[in-house]
Amino acid sequence: MRRLGIDLRVLQIGHQFRGIGEHTKHLISHFPDATAFDNTEFVFYTYSDQNDPTQFVKEALRKYPSFEVETIGPAPRPLASTVFNYASRMRYDYDHAGEDRLADADVDSMLFIDFQLGVPAEAPYKKTLMMYDLIPYLFPDEYHPTFRNGRSQGAGIRAAGTDAYRNWQYTRLLERATSHADKILSISHHTKSDLIKELAIPSTKVETIPLGVEPATPLSHRDFLLEGTTATNEAISFSPCSDWFVFYIGGSDFRRRIPHLFESYETIRASGREMKLVLAGADFASIDAVPEKALREAILNSKYADDVYFFGYVSEAERTLLYQEALAFVYPTLYEGFGLPILEAMSYGCPVITYANSSTTEVGGDAALYADDVEHITTLIDQLLTDDDLSSTLKAKGLERVQKFTWPETASRTLAALVE
Repeated sequence: MRRLGIDLRVLQIGHQFRGIGEHTKHLISHFPDATAFDNTEFVFYTYSDQNDPTQFVKEALRKYPSFEVETIGPAPRPLASTVFNYASRMRYDYDHAGEDRLADADVDSMLFIDFQLGVPAEAPYKKTLMMYDLIPYLFPDEYHPTFRNGRSQGAGIRAAGTDAYRNWQYTRLLERATSHADKILSISHHTKSDLIKELAIPSTKVETIPLGVEPATPLSHRDFLLEGTTATNEAISFSPCSDWFVFYIGGSDFRRRIPHLFESYETIRASGREMKLVLAGADFASIDAVPEKALREAILNSKYADDVYFFGYVSEAERTLLYQEALAFVYPTLYEGFGLPILEAMSYGCPVITYANSSTTEVGGDAALYADDVEHITTLIDQLLTDDDLSSTLKAKGLERVQKFTWPETASRTLAALVE
């Protein structure tokens, strides 16, 4: 019987509401279906003074004959926002990483899920690190503005210095964790390639285990209305079954080129075609919630502003209906560690248009349409408007494609890698 430790602190520091947390929950939920489960004892490591992370996997843990929860002490106290002392910040980051706290864990193998929480340099067990992407490392000016950018944006010397420190510390923690780990699990071949290329990690140290996607449950009742607003903040009740529309759900950070989507939409409308643009997610609760000023102004100055719909957070049923009825899910992303939204859209039978880069083609295969630029997005949307056979083919291919990415398979391969 092997003892497997899992660093469950990721469900105490905010990741419980993010993709990393969802991955963790799915793994724990599906480990009982894996062949290696019966010969494995599980130990979950947590902070003692934060929320109980096992609450997020309570139902799954009922399938475990037994498990242990070990606390490694309290989380370090956050620094006051007025403190600008690099020595204090370094001490806080090191305490938060907790490398010493887990160095003597009584297990045969340990899964570390967030590299910023640290991996011990020396430990009497096998250390496996999960890696999702290197996005802040590859795009530091977007995540940690340089001193020059900070000053030019009016952030001040102190804020710019803090960003410079965060950039340095992110790189430091990344390099320490990946070098300390005995094995690294990447979620895509592209992430593996980045680890090898950017950090000079031996290829034999990295194994790719793709993410999974939940089976979609189609809606039979499809005639209900969704409440949202237009770009001019007019309340609307939208029936997805009654109009052509293209759909996007997600964030609006620099990787997601939503201005490209809107530009394509405007071109389609200017050609005389009737169609709506539907946006959902926290950054699209209303036009005022859109973080990018240039995009807000472009939409407001458009002749078609009243046909751009904002829904913000949507329920599972509303999201399902939007996927089921959309002409296409348009995902103009610059870079992905995996690209789970592509699979999610396909699982609902929604055609996908995305950019061909990073891991998008790895995930989408031949079941998605890949654009090269804004004009190409426009062309592909127009093709879907006029070619019913193309739409039907993409729906069928997408539903077949998602069968290759299941959470039971992901969990089974992960557990095997951890206990081998």
